[in-house]
Amino acid sequence: MNILDIIDKKRKKEELTDEEIKYVVNSFVSGEVKDYQMSSLLMAIVINDMTDKEIHSLTKYMVNSGK
Repeated sequence: MNILDIIDKKRKKEELTDEEIKYVVNSFVSGEVKDYQMSSLLMAIVINDMTDKEIHSLTKYMVNSGK
């Protein structure tokens, strides 16, 4: 999995999978995904919104990250 592909997918208004969101959160917490990459993804999310399923996954993995 690659953060650049995930950013591009969201930029194209595609739904992210549960596994992609898990990867993003875990990789950001571990430092693999850099701040500027997360900022790019978040901007794509702000512009294109998230589905209820994506919101549920993001919340689940953020809570489980302990950060």
